[in-house]
Amino acid sequence: MGWLTDDACAIVTIMNRRLGFTVVEMVVVIATLVIIAAITVVSYGSWETRMIETQLKNDLTQASSAMEDARTKDGTYPGALPTGFATSDGVTVTVVRATGDHFCLEAESANQPGNKWTAENDTDAKAGGCPSLRFTAVDAGNAHTCAIADSKAFCWGYENYGQTGRGVTSTGGSGYARPVTATLLGSNVTDISAGGSFSCAVGSNKAYCWGLNSEGRLGNNTTTTSNVPVAVSQAVMTGAVDKISAGNSTTCALSGGRPYCWGENFYSALGLGHNTTPILAPTAVVLSSMSLPVSAISNGQYSSCALSLGRAHCWGVYLRFSGTGTWSATTPTRVYPTAVDNSEMNGTVSAIATNSESNSSDNTTSCAASGEEVYCWGKLDSFPYTYNTPSDLDVYFKPRLLPKGEMSGNISKITLGSTYGCAIADGKAYCWGSGLGLGTGSTASKQLPTAVNTDLMKGKVTDISAGTSHTCAIADGEAYCWGTGANYRLGAGDTTSNATVPVKVVPQPGL
Repeated sequence: MGWLTDDACAIVTIMNRRLGFTVVEMVVVIATLVIIAAITVVSYGSWETRMIETQLKNDLTQASSAMEDARTKDGTYPGALPTGFATSDGVTVTVVRATGDHFCLEAESANQPGNKWTAENDTDAKAGGCPSLRFTAVDAGNAHTCAIADSKAFCWGYENYGQTGRGVTSTGGSGYARPVTATLLGSNVTDISAGGSFSCAVGSNKAYCWGLNSEGRLGNNTTTTSNVPVAVSQAVMTGAVDKISAGNSTTCALSGGRPYCWGENFYSALGLGHNTTPILAPTAVVLSSMSLPVSAISNGQYSSCALSLGRAHCWGVYLRFSGTGTWSATTPTRVYPTAVDNSEMNGTVSAIATNSESNSSDNTTSCAASGEEVYCWGKLDSFPYTYNTPSDLDVYFKPRLLPKGEMSGNISKITLGSTYGCAIADGKAYCWGSGLGLGTGSTASKQLPTAVNTDLMKGKVTDISAGTSHTCAIADGEAYCWGTGANYRLGAGDTTSNATVPVKVVPQPGL
């Protein structure tokens, strides 16, 4: 019994003599006592952890209330908790991030260092620390992605023309969300869009673009490619710019509630009343029957749509069905904004989308959301809906109701990829169509809107964007992507693997 102390050996010997226990029986008794003691320690540890976590959550709730009170008084969230705020013994609550409309708090107990809990103004307290970046918007392009986090621009994916905007041009790509060079763009970015090999953003109410500049898609009166943001010409856009949309080789923006477009102008895609191409700087769209102000704009390859006073207007390529199973882009094109037929829509239009990542004139599709319904028109056979083959030439010029499938609730956002679509309804993401960008856990086509897998992407979805074959979304301040992983377009770190379910975007190490 060399593994026992002298005192323990003496106790065992005495008990053995007095009680008649064998050594083996005594070993069993001691082992049992050790196990009971271990269970007691573990149970106490678990109880202590639960007590501490309850303290952390309670303190975070009180701290959140104090932050809200301070905002009500001063108009913004403070950078530190108000003087005099008291926490439980040993608990520290820190304001990690505070902006005009958002805060993130961390709570930690001295009795359990490292066991952090977090509270944000729009979510309940949860285990873990504040994320290094808080994403608020995302846009998936052809083979790259851009997003806004903490009012700054970030991009990842293919950068063969410098479309990630970080001063690098390479045939590889970046698998991490890296900051866009902000020399001109600044740190107050409010809108961002990833197009075909180029990107654009709005910073401090001005437009900036970077990447490939063929056809003048950067809007700076040149065709010179740039791997850092350049200022879009402000010659005619005299009002504050608040929205921008990068298509495959065209760009549109809203300035003072009026639409402006530039870049490639085939099929009168810029809404200028002609098809002269290229247009190297912003030019005012001819309004025709469209009233001001315009509140949203979606730019495709050869067509665009805008939202004016609750009604969708579109211009550009005019698709016709030949009756023999093929589609073609023919004249007349819509050279000016034309009101979309809303005779079968229930209510006003709240969101619009055009599949900007299609580089073919005969693959144009547009959709509009009205309340809890989605209506689509154009080349609908690119999407495996439950629609039948058209029997006449104009059947798809009239918006058709998309069956709801699993989708339920008011629709706040719709987006279209090359062969699929996605939407946000009551804070949840749904996709339909074909390809890898559906996020449903399989590569099978979905005829009806199907819920995106939420094993990892939990919380309320606030933004979603479909690229050519990958999709990205924002949920509770985190960015997620799924679909084709080539060129690191999913932003999941050092991997180019495809993903059939959402994977978390990884910020550049050190951010």
